[in-house]
Amino acid sequence: MNETAASILILCDGRLAVKTIVERIRDSLQTGTELMETEPLPELKTMEADILDFLQEMVDQGWVVIPNHDTIEAN
Repeated sequence: MNETAASILILCDGRLAVKTIVERIRDSLQTGTELMETEPLPELKTMEADILDFLQEMVDQGWVVIPNHDTIEAN
């Protein structure tokens, strides 16, 4: 598991909406890219889709539980 994946899972505490998790991860990565002068981040929609896919995979594997929901939504 890479650092970003671990950071996403840490934010899955039952209090944050997926949209908020995406924003926090993007802010964290943005700060890192500015400090290290690396390539720009993907578009927000692309990053959101990637994080949603990752979270759905974590739900499917039982690492994340979403009460009363079968799928993850960005709301």
